[in-house]
Amino acid sequence: MDIGYGNTKIKRMKIKLLLLFTLLVNVANAQLDTSFWFVAPEVAQQHGDRPVVFRFATLANPATVTVLQPANPLFPAQTLNIPANSAQTLDLTTWIDMVENKPANTVLDFGFHITSTAQISAYYEVTPTCNCNPDIFSLKGKNSIGSTFFTPFQNFLNNASYARSAFNVVATEDNTTITITPSQNIIGHAAGIPFTITLNTGQTFCAEASSTSAGQHLSGSIVSSDKPVAVTLSDDTAEGTPYGGCADLMGDQLIPTDIIGKEHIAIKGYLNGPDKVYVLATQNTTSVSIDGTTVGTINAGQTYVHTLSNPTAYIESDKPCYVLHQSGFGCEVGEAILPPIVCTGSNIVAFTRSTNEFFAINLLVPAGDEGNFTFNGAPGIINAASFNFVPGTANAWMYAQIDASALIAQGQAARIENPNKFHMGLIHGGANSGCRFGYFSDFASFRYTIDVNDESLCEGEDLQLVSNNVPGAIYDWTGPNGFSATGDTITIGSILPGQSGEYILSGTTPGECSIVSDTILIDVTAIPEIPVIQNNGPVCEGDSLYFTQNVDPALTFEWFDESGNSLGNSDTILQLNAAAGTYTVQLIQTDGECAGPPSQISATVYEHPVLTDIGPYTACEGPIDIQAIVEETIGDPVNQFIWTDLTNNVFVSNGSAAITYLLEDAPYPVIALETFISTVTGCTDRDTTLVLVTPSITLDEVEMPNVITCNSDDVNDLYLIDTLFSVCHPYELLIMNRWGNVVFETSGNGDHFGGRDRGGDDLLPGVYLYLITSEGKSKHGSLTIVRD
Repeated sequence: MDIGYGNTKIKRMKIKLLLLFTLLVNVANAQLDTSFWFVAPEVAQQHGDRPVVFRFATLANPATVTVLQPANPLFPAQTLNIPANSAQTLDLTTWIDMVENKPANTVLDFGFHITSTAQISAYYEVTPTCNCNPDIFSLKGKNSIGSTFFTPFQNFLNNASYARSAFNVVATEDNTTITITPSQNIIGHAAGIPFTITLNTGQTFCAEASSTSAGQHLSGSIVSSDKPVAVTLSDDTAEGTPYGGCADLMGDQLIPTDIIGKEHIAIKGYLNGPDKVYVLATQNTTSVSIDGTTVGTINAGQTYVHTLSNPTAYIESDKPCYVLHQSGFGCEVGEAILPPIVCTGSNIVAFTRSTNEFFAINLLVPAGDEGNFTFNGAPGIINAASFNFVPGTANAWMYAQIDASALIAQGQAARIENPNKFHMGLIHGGANSGCRFGYFSDFASFRYTIDVNDESLCEGEDLQLVSNNVPGAIYDWTGPNGFSATGDTITIGSILPGQSGEYILSGTTPGECSIVSDTILIDVTAIPEIPVIQNNGPVCEGDSLYFTQNVDPALTFEWFDESGNSLGNSDTILQLNAAAGTYTVQLIQTDGECAGPPSQISATVYEHPVLTDIGPYTACEGPIDIQAIVEETIGDPVNQFIWTDLTNNVFVSNGSAAITYLLEDAPYPVIALETFISTVTGCTDRDTTLVLVTPSITLDEVEMPNVITCNSDDVNDLYLIDTLFSVCHPYELLIMNRWGNVVFETSGNGDHFGGRDRGGDDLLPGVYLYLITSEGKSKHGSLTIVRD
């Protein structure tokens, strides 16, 4: 049964802006990418598991690299700014307890997502300070993401008693259902019995072998999922007894079944003995040959082991297989997934050197291209004389194994380029300190990749579908309702809900390479209708201004002010305890994704009118004029005045700002008058003024003095008029001598007569006449001045 999944649909995360990438000339440009998913394996601390680091290398463009654990808020996001053609290392040791994916058989939050603003190469490295147990895990970007994986493992070396082999899974989307079928017993699960787990974005799971025995390693286990995942292999502290007694960590990031191939080349490393090559079938009756000779047939999940004593091995199979290469240096072992060589490879590979130990480069290239390499832009460093033909390939492929220890310094970045595709791996380490082994060239066959401006659209938006550039390819698009088109970029304007569905890109190249098709699901949502909103305005400051709406309960909604600032979406009634002013609100209803046209309405909040300059007053009994001065609100005039005598609970007047109030026979020395005003809208103010009421007598009731003694003894020196009269009544007083001549006069409450004439001279003692007039009445009599 064919269990390859070349057309597996991968549903992408929503992208709100069209990704504007520079689509490079070759789809297989490098084991480079801008997005990487990875889960780090547990490594035994007893042997050496720290430091642990990510290493990044850039090409011609600088990059800002962000490292996150999407499911783990305790891991602080890391950002690195890396210049062009440079390398940087991110030390993760501080967080090692949430970097290593442990314990096994547990859903954890330790998956990494690495993003970059430019293409980079990336790998994870365990680089213990004890110079023991290191390895590198080359991150394969999009080529590590898939929905079906078989797990290849070596079955030659046991693990130390405290270490295990394992595979680790990380989800790239929420609600990912994963089915695992272990080939041997793992912690918590028996061999051959499938079980299912559910992971969200960035969550992880470790399937760890129950035994340390090489024969109980997990080769042929199956991982399948309904959404994209990435898988990491690890084989901790593999005891290299056959090579001289060392023990070392081995591991790599796996590739999914849809990009495995039928042709691979292994280049022997530097072990004290032969390498091992493990060919894992994914389909039944898979025929395997080495260097052109058929060596056996295996079924899905079975492994053919080749002992590699020659410099190379050309591995062919009639159905796609995984090939795991166990190599190393001295007695220190490492392992790497080998890339298929047909329709794959890179034009440029970037990498870094971790330590100052031995550093070798493995190169594979089609014959005829061996003289076209440059190293850091320089020709002649990697030359054609370094290459030999790979036996069994009919001289179609050439290989070189180059000691690059003198070419690149520790911690530095390097790049190898060739105008034609090639594969590159490295073996790095010491004979007794540990080995780092991995491949950095591109693993993918030709494949279409669809980028989209947004896979969840609203009615009336434009859909733009963009393919990567596959040289010479034909681009055939099909979609809902009989849709078809050709070209690497397709635009559908003003899309409708009926155009929702799957859009598929397929085609061929002029050569022998097939192209993996790609599928994307597009959802188009109808635009909601415009809602109706109302308000209770205008209102007065301090009162509640509220807006109501008739939104469809199946939809969501959000209120906005006139500047576009959100006012919330939790209330059917929007209530504002607003200051004075005009308020314009908009209501937009959505179905969770698509917003309908806005509904807008305005309402006014008025200030309250303000009463000013009312009293207090001091008044005598009788009528008093009172004026209320009002500051009115613009557009909301005062239309009502009410005056009330609060002291006597007597209504005074209604409708006028100015009143005359008669103070007669007041029972209190103080009268409280309240003014209440109201505007058209109903905004109000009130104020209270106090009137101090002074009792008075009439002129007829005034008793006028008839003698004053002007001797300056402050007793009866002045002619004083009763204050009960003088305070409340205007008057005029004349003093005349016996001949009728006026010798003194005053009015109102002016000077008092003290026995002096108008010039200030003392008048002679004797009898004088007075005349007092007030309010049309008069009174007269005699006055005697005495000076003794």
